[in-house]
Amino acid sequence: MVETMNTDGTSTSIHGEVAAKARAAAARARAISPPDEKTALALAGGGALMMCLSWQLRSRSLGAVGAIAALAGGGLYARGRTVRDQQSTSATPLVAVDDIDPSDEPAVAADLSTDGASVTDS
Repeated sequence: MVETMNTDGTSTSIHGEVAAKARAAAARARAISPPDEKTALALAGGGALMMCLSWQLRSRSLGAVGAIAALAGGGLYARGRTVRDQQSTSATPLVAVDDIDPSDEPAVAADLSTDGASVTDS
């Protein structure tokens, strides 16, 4: 770890600056929205097509690029699905009905359905 002296007399470690830059880059990466499913599927399909074409042309480099594109497209598709699933599950709160009196369950379920929540037995 290398320390540098700032103009105001305080010292700063370069390790801390690198870590701060890495945290900022990670925050920017998380803020990027994943591509839509059509783009990811097109990338994966194009990669698969390139792999098939490479077998006919006997080109290893085209096959490698096709494999990378197919894997990247599949990864982007999975990331988009995961984000969409997390958003849909966080949008509907779950309410356990174990502690509700059985005679009140229809009224509570009706109230929750108007609020957009879902009722589950846990």
